[in-house]
Amino acid sequence: MHYMIKNLSLLSLTFGSLGLIGLSSCTFLPSSGPSGYKIKADSGYKKDGLSYKVFRIDEGVLGVVKQHSPHPTCLAVNERGIDASFRERGLEKLGEPAKQTIQPGDLINIAIVETDARLFVPSLSSGTGMASPITVLPSQRLDQSGKITVPYIGRVHAAGRMPSEVEAEIKQSLKLKTADAQVLLSVSDRAGGNMVTIAGDVRLPARIPLSPSGTRVLDAISASGGCPGDPFDYMVTVTRGGASLSDPLRMIYDNPQKNINLQAGDAVV
Repeated sequence: MHYMIKNLSLLSLTFGSLGLIGLSSCTFLPSSGPSGYKIKADSGYKKDGLSYKVFRIDEGVLGVVKQHSPHPTCLAVNERGIDASFRERGLEKLGEPAKQTIQPGDLINIAIVETDARLFVPSLSSGTGMASPITVLPSQRLDQSGKITVPYIGRVHAAGRMPSEVEAEIKQSLKLKTADAQVLLSVSDRAGGNMVTIAGDVRLPARIPLSPSGTRVLDAISASGGCPGDPFDYMVTVTRGGASLSDPLRMIYDNPQKNINLQAGDAVV
C-alpha cells in the first residue's frame, strides 16, 4: 500500500509486509517503514492539531504532483531518486521506426535465375543430373565498405539500402550480359547495425537483431527470456535517440498500439 504525506520534506514510499509473529508468551510487530512517532516528529506534529494529511497514491494524486513539480526529487521508492511512475508515458509517441536496411555485418545471400543459362555456370539439380537455371552465389558478410561482390558486375553498394533496391541494381547491370536475369537477395543473419539492446529485469539481457519483418517490444522481451515476475510489477522504457518513454508492461499487453515496432539502436529497459 502506498501513501503520500503532505508537507513532509522527504516522502518515503515503502513496500513490505507486516507480519504478526507469536513467540510463546510474547508477540512483536516487525516494521519495514518509519514509526508513527518518526512521521509525526518529521511533520511538525502538534498535540492540538494535525499539520499533515495522508493520501492514498493513485493516478489522480500523481497527476497533481507532476503538474506542480514536473521533476519531483522528494519522491522515492527503495531510495531511488525518482519513481518510474513519474516518467513520461506513451511508447506509441515514438512513432514508426525507420526501414530495416542492410547494414555492415549482415550476411547477404544472392541467387540469380537465367532463362538461357549462358553467363553463369549452371549447377546440377540434386539427384537429377540436369542443369539448373539457378545460380546461388556464396554468402557474403557485408564489410565496413558497405559493398558486396557480384561476378561480371564487380562491387555493388548495399549498406543503407533495402534488399529490393540492391536486387534491382544487379538485375539492371546484368541486362546486357544475359537474357532476362532474375535476382533474389536475402539477409540470413542480421549481425550488423540492426540491433537493439534489452536490459533490466529480464532473464537474459542481450543485444538482439531486428527481424526484416519488424520486431515489437514484446517480441524483444520474449527473446531475452521474459520478465521473471508479474507484468503488473514492471515498467518498460524505450529510449530512441534522445527520447525515453515508458509504459507498464501490463498496459503493453493490453494495448496493441503500445507494442511498437523497434528501430535499430533502440534500448529497452
